[in-house]
Amino acid sequence: MAYLLHGSKLSASQIVASIFQHDAEKGKSLVHEICDQLLVPSKHTSRRTDAIEWLKVFFSEGDSFDNFCTKVRNMDSSSLCGCVWTANFVAYRCRTCATSPCMSLCAACFEKGVHEGHDYNIFRSEAGGACDCGDSSVLQASGFCSHHGPNRIPPQPQPPRFLAAGKVLLDRMFLMFIHVLRMFSEDSTDGGNISFPTEVKQFFEFVLDLVKLGSPVRKHVSQLLLNESLYSDIMQCKRYKCLSDSNSQILSFHKKSMDLFHDAVKATDKPIMVEEIKDTGQFDRSYQYKTYLDEIMFWIVRYEFPEPVILIVLNLLPDTEMKREFSKCFTRHYSRIAISLLRSSNVDQLCNRVVHISVQLFSNNDLACMLATEENLLEVFLLSMHNIIRPFLEDSQTSSRDYHQCISSNSHHLKTNVYWPIVSDFVNVLSHQRIARMFLESANLINCWFQQLMAFCGMDLCNRQLRSHIEYDREPTMAMHAFYSERESCATTLWCLIDTLQDPTTSHMTLIVIRTLMDTITELFDALGFEEMQTLPYDQCSFHYPLHRYLAQLISNGIKKQGLTIRELNISEDEAMKLMSHPLQVLTTMYEVTCNMWVRNGIHVSTQALAYKQYFFCKFFIDSDLYLLQLCASILPPDTFIASVFERCRVIDCLNLPRTAVAPTLPYKSSSAPHEEKIPKMLEAAFKLILSIFSVKTPIDLKDEDLIQAEVIVLLTSQSCTYSMLSDHIPHEFHSGSKALLITDLLTKLLKDFATKKEGDTMEQTTYLPNDAAWKLYDPVFMEHRTLYKRDMQHAHTSYLKHLKENDKLEKHVTEADIWPPYQPVHTLPAQYESLANLLHCKTLFAFIFTILNKQDEVTDITLSIILHLLDASFRVTPFPPHGADFPENKRSRKEDVWYAPFQALYDLNDPFVNFVKLIPVSDDKHPLDQSASQTTSPSHNQSQKMTKESILTLLLRLYDKCSGKSASFCLDENKLNSSFTLPAVPPMRANVISNLLHLAAARSAEVKQTIQVICGTTAPPSAMVTDVDGRPLDMDEQSRKLQAREARKRLMKQMAMKQQQFMQQAQMTLMVSEQPSDSQLQSNFSESMVEEDNLARDFGLKVMPTYECVICGNSETELEATNEQGDSNPSERLMSLICLVQPSTVLGHRTDSVRKTAPYKPGSYHPKVLSCRGHVVNRHNLMKLQSHHTKFEQQFREQNLFASAVGIHVSSCGHHVHLACQRDYMDSVRRDESSQLNYDMHRGFMCPLCRQTSNLVLPCNIRPKQFNISETQNYRVLISKIWLETLNDIESISESATFSALIAQQSSNSLNLVAFASAIVRTNLENHLLQLGNTLLLKEVDPSLSPRLSLISRKLPVGNFFILMYRMNKVNGSKETRDRNSAHMRTVVDRLSGRIPGESSDILLLLEDPITLLLQMMLESPLTQAHFHTNVELLFNLVYIQALVHVSCKFSSEERRAWKNNVSTSMGGIPFSSDNLECLLGFVIRFLPHQLFEIPKESFEQLIGLQGMGYSTTVFSPQSVMEHVERLVLHFLQVASLLHHHLFDEGHLPIKTNSKNEFGVLATYLGLSDESPNSIDVMKCLKWDKPTSIVRQWCEESSDFIRSHSKSARSLLTSHRTWLAPHLLDLPRHYSTLFQLFRESKCDKCGSMPDDPAVCLVCGAFICYKKTCKPEPHEDDVLFSSTGNSRVETQLKAACRHAQRCGAGTSIFLLINSAVVVLIRGTRACIWGTVYLDAHGEEDRGWKRGKPLFLKPERLRLLEQQWIQHVFDSACKGWTVHGNSL
Repeated sequence: MAYLLHGSKLSASQIVASIFQHDAEKGKSLVHEICDQLLVPSKHTSRRTDAIEWLKVFFSEGDSFDNFCTKVRNMDSSSLCGCVWTANFVAYRCRTCATSPCMSLCAACFEKGVHEGHDYNIFRSEAGGACDCGDSSVLQASGFCSHHGPNRIPPQPQPPRFLAAGKVLLDRMFLMFIHVLRMFSEDSTDGGNISFPTEVKQFFEFVLDLVKLGSPVRKHVSQLLLNESLYSDIMQCKRYKCLSDSNSQILSFHKKSMDLFHDAVKATDKPIMVEEIKDTGQFDRSYQYKTYLDEIMFWIVRYEFPEPVILIVLNLLPDTEMKREFSKCFTRHYSRIAISLLRSSNVDQLCNRVVHISVQLFSNNDLACMLATEENLLEVFLLSMHNIIRPFLEDSQTSSRDYHQCISSNSHHLKTNVYWPIVSDFVNVLSHQRIARMFLESANLINCWFQQLMAFCGMDLCNRQLRSHIEYDREPTMAMHAFYSERESCATTLWCLIDTLQDPTTSHMTLIVIRTLMDTITELFDALGFEEMQTLPYDQCSFHYPLHRYLAQLISNGIKKQGLTIRELNISEDEAMKLMSHPLQVLTTMYEVTCNMWVRNGIHVSTQALAYKQYFFCKFFIDSDLYLLQLCASILPPDTFIASVFERCRVIDCLNLPRTAVAPTLPYKSSSAPHEEKIPKMLEAAFKLILSIFSVKTPIDLKDEDLIQAEVIVLLTSQSCTYSMLSDHIPHEFHSGSKALLITDLLTKLLKDFATKKEGDTMEQTTYLPNDAAWKLYDPVFMEHRTLYKRDMQHAHTSYLKHLKENDKLEKHVTEADIWPPYQPVHTLPAQYESLANLLHCKTLFAFIFTILNKQDEVTDITLSIILHLLDASFRVTPFPPHGADFPENKRSRKEDVWYAPFQALYDLNDPFVNFVKLIPVSDDKHPLDQSASQTTSPSHNQSQKMTKESILTLLLRLYDKCSGKSASFCLDENKLNSSFTLPAVPPMRANVISNLLHLAAARSAEVKQTIQVICGTTAPPSAMVTDVDGRPLDMDEQSRKLQAREARKRLMKQMAMKQQQFMQQAQMTLMVSEQPSDSQLQSNFSESMVEEDNLARDFGLKVMPTYECVICGNSETELEATNEQGDSNPSERLMSLICLVQPSTVLGHRTDSVRKTAPYKPGSYHPKVLSCRGHVVNRHNLMKLQSHHTKFEQQFREQNLFASAVGIHVSSCGHHVHLACQRDYMDSVRRDESSQLNYDMHRGFMCPLCRQTSNLVLPCNIRPKQFNISETQNYRVLISKIWLETLNDIESISESATFSALIAQQSSNSLNLVAFASAIVRTNLENHLLQLGNTLLLKEVDPSLSPRLSLISRKLPVGNFFILMYRMNKVNGSKETRDRNSAHMRTVVDRLSGRIPGESSDILLLLEDPITLLLQMMLESPLTQAHFHTNVELLFNLVYIQALVHVSCKFSSEERRAWKNNVSTSMGGIPFSSDNLECLLGFVIRFLPHQLFEIPKESFEQLIGLQGMGYSTTVFSPQSVMEHVERLVLHFLQVASLLHHHLFDEGHLPIKTNSKNEFGVLATYLGLSDESPNSIDVMKCLKWDKPTSIVRQWCEESSDFIRSHSKSARSLLTSHRTWLAPHLLDLPRHYSTLFQLFRESKCDKCGSMPDDPAVCLVCGAFICYKKTCKPEPHEDDVLFSSTGNSRVETQLKAACRHAQRCGAGTSIFLLINSAVVVLIRGTRACIWGTVYLDAHGEEDRGWKRGKPLFLKPERLRLLEQQWIQHVFDSACKGWTVHGNSL
């Protein structure tokens, strides 16, 4: 039957289908014969290139393949969606409907489901995934769409023998599928990533397309892949005829492929076994291959999960049996994945693809439990993790006796995160409670896991550099790799285990795990060489000890959730001493880094210290270590613990005993002790650490809700936070497992209780600030453990001070230095940790406090505040009996000769009140008491002169006197003694805190109260208080110091003033000596200068001649000093120029005549189109260009600049000036500076030297000559011509559009066109100015904030400067004959306007002229004075008025025109003619115009010009309506003329503040057209002419011939006036999901494909393939030229770049659909503007990282629109970069 493959495909398909209908076996035989011809295997699938096309034909069974696919999809009976996607696919996740956190939905199922009001998010998949719609194991039934689940729409039934031929084809296709996979092992003996050829990819894609058709195909393929007998027959060369035929090519290929498969299996490496896991042969089953699926899984692992293959397999998983068997097969091969990860050259890709499969399998609870039971899944994970860790172990090198091995932080595998897929899957499996219990109940599994955790202990060990800085500083990311690996590998697993241990029923498992963990830690100590009572090295530290942190978290959870007690843990003092060694070492190292003791180690150590407290790690790192210290402190003797903290902080040498002044023996080397200047900070760190034991309650006795509350308050008080910042900075442990559900609701409640919402401005996001309730719970100690930088602590302290002042709790003059941190009082301790109270009462702590108070001038203020807070806590907390008094395991031998024994001897009891008042002798040279006090208080002093007795009480009284500024000023207040002292001192000023402490002690102890009364009652009365200028008390010493400082400051200021005066006098004398003219000369020069300046100002209509200051050199120039002075060798050096930015613009062209905004529309769909100014101008230009070839007015049509009102060149300025010479030097320095990229990003670009705004042009501004009569001098003409040509060349080179470059080249061909081009630039900027003012020059509402913005708009548009430069150029440019010819032409126009020349002699048609263009050209030829300006405006206003009447007359019906015409017909009894009568003028216009103008059919006219609404009007016009219509038509001319007058002569202020609504009248008065009140001005009263009838008749009759011969064109040109409204960006929908769904599956209407990165132009609404080259339109430029060396390289433009050129002359605004980001393109540069869509909390979500629903913020859209209209993208946006056509 081979002949079938040589005929018609349709006939062959029909023949095969008919054979199957009559004889199925014969049909199968026929299909096999066809497959023998089509599917002859080779290295590139089939030998026939048309094999896939023939296969489609036979699958279709006589129909088209598309119809076949549709038919099969309609028969899909699967209840699961199973849509599979790869990376960067946008999907949905609904938390309301989900039962598993791994659930996801495709966009189609989400749209068809009911999720209104649900908590859902949109996310961009990183590793790929599959849709779970219809899967009840991860999604509630309410979340299913209408096409999936048990209640889905029933499918169509399958007809008999459906897919009969297709099933046979599938059998043979998968045989070739296996052959292809085997043959590629020939090139890759050890596996690795395989890149399939194009033919193979096409074959795999065809198979994938078939599988995606649904259950009819999927079911058969699943049965095929799981058929053991089929696979056995195939391996024995049976089943198919082609495998048993010895002459078959397929047989030989099959045998070769089997040999390759067996060789590959033998070459596969086996995983290395773990001692804790017994090898019973359960891992050898991965090499037993019984089905197609087994072998395919083998090749998947060997070839590193090739995407085409895994997509085919994943699309089969909706079949339940297939998913079950595939999960088993995947688990058997899982241990080999670790080996592949270590060998892979593309680890990221392999990790993503592994997780892409595993997440579909292990997220299912029943499936995961089955795998754990039947396939030893947990053992597989531990074995895989062991094989991942083992290759990058290294010796720890902690000491000489250390034989411990830990993970190398420099390992390449650690940097590439090869462990991530294994750990991720392990955590995913442990999230199922049943599996987690199986893991915890298995001693072998727990022991094996802890042994692997031991490898993380001691990672990244650092040794402190004592003498010199390290030679090479490692990258900070290297330190972060170790933190990430410990958190992801260790911490995430722990959170899953703790989620299982949440009630007392599992307490036995916790105790077993803790004891196993203690044994493992003991092994770690032995491996590290840690002997009994041995201290760890002081200058060595590692931040990584996960075993200790596991122990801390498990104990904390067991005590808090499971009812365990510390006694049940059975931890001895010796074990506690060892356990606290490493956490204490890490915490003190963190403080040492803060004190810059590790600065010689570079940034590597400081990065670790910051990461240690970072929100992403803090819950597992610093919180665990701190809790372990708290646990050990509750077990150890308090004196031992306190002494250990001070010993580890290395501050013992500063604790001199008060009696002997001899430092104790140091347990560390003096060379490693802190430097003298760092001792106060380390002493502060020691007290902070002790204070943290009591104040930081995060790990102990707090519920999860209270912990999150504490985190939120820290964030609110340390900085202004957004909602996402608050959510993200909550420790990551709360975002995993069951606690993740608490975050959203709880955070909303906390913000309502403790925060004030602050709505952001236009570009600001909504933030939250702390309220009064938050400041009441403000805890500086906890903040110290959460904030990374000192600036955050300082910000919180400053905000707290501001809060106190705002609530009148603090006087305004109080500074931050006067306030102590408001520590939260410690009242009670949790029941399980009551023994911590012994630390507050122990003798050693009181001895240290007494010692420090004796040195209060040598310690920091924070140290003193902590000491007082500790004393406060000791008075409040009740002592607790020692925890280990009767503990049976306390067998540790204690040394009585410890270094802190002398300190213990200072006090006899552990009673805080007794120790508080106990007198201890101290050296008299330290702090001698006041003499008066020593004579009256015998208890306070010894009689000896060398020794004085002090107590903590007396030292605090002395400190109180110092802080209050008064001597012996303290006295007890009976009201305070009766209070409860439950709240801290507010405000926490020094004196207040000390006073509160003394009152608390007196209230709690009668002995303390009596002692205070004795001391205070016998002291001398307080002396007179001395205060400073702010009213704060000062003692005498401080007062004298301040007086001396004031006197020294006065002397210094006086000396500086004298030196300044001497310098000024000397400089003035030097100037007078060098340039001292005679009195007569001085007077003459002054008089001449004044006269000359007055004359020049008067001639140009200016009040005062301007002065320009160079922003570089600072010299000032006026227009009188520049250019043509005699003897000036280089006059151009003194030329001053204005710094400008030139850019092509099409903003005016996007104006429309409709108030309706354009809404986004789907490509190819119908959408209403509106007329744009650009389209209108193009149509009019084409019509005039067409008529210029047929009339004698060719020159007039061609010289009219029609594009100036739609497209042009926009010029803006920052308002600063610079010398041309200074600018050249500045540009040279910029080019030499390699860090300046603007010159490369923008052609000729530079930053203004003063304001740093983007600029690219300097516009000369002071080149006017001294006298007009010398303007024709040769030097001046040469200079100004040179400057003008340079300016135009700059504009041409800056222009980023080829259209504008060609336009400039064309316009520069002759002098007249050169002037026309310059006039077009002025016209464009005048129109832009009007647009930016809102298309009106009236300011009705007085808004104080509006005036600066309006003046800024005028300053940024240098229209006057550019016009004056153009004016001067016109006076000297070209030859004298050319200038005379141009002047004669303008005089002719003026004469024609005034009626002095008859129309028959003219070659121009005034009725077709553009009045604004004529005004600009007339001003160039006439003197630049206000008188001439007003004359020109008056002449042109007459023309504008008549043009308006012609326009109106064309809208009349024939009856109306006849009636208006008869009004001036004497034969018909008309009214007498009057020039002030509208009816007369309108009648004359209709009378003198040829009747052909009014006889054009409406349909023909609209078809000609392609516009609507310009034909006959059905409106009945009255004289009043005609008047109003004419006023609207002439208003635009008055607006532009007023703006030109404003820019040239700076007369008046625009816009004009008035209450009048008649803008026509106001502007007519402003221009001098009328002297009457604006409200009473009539348009007829503004006309000023001598012979109106002759002038009107002349203008009409000169156009008669043109109208008669080209009536259609004449009508379209005479009625082309439009009133354009301001342009707008797209009218975007409120919900971003609406926009996303609109364009989600849209295809480009140019290339027909679905873009990967779709974008929509916000200017015109076009749908763009953002990053594709796409298919250009016929009129689009598709080539970008770039210079490389001396060559010119052509690059095909991306579609977005092409659209930017076409739509915005190089500037365009795109909204990226898949990320909600707005991107700006400006020529060769691009910038991310931001986004106009925010979430419900007022935050941006660029790229959908959080995926919350987004809503439009209209203020941002208006700002974007305003920046577009004002052309300020260059200065308003940052981050511009050269896109290089790559975007």
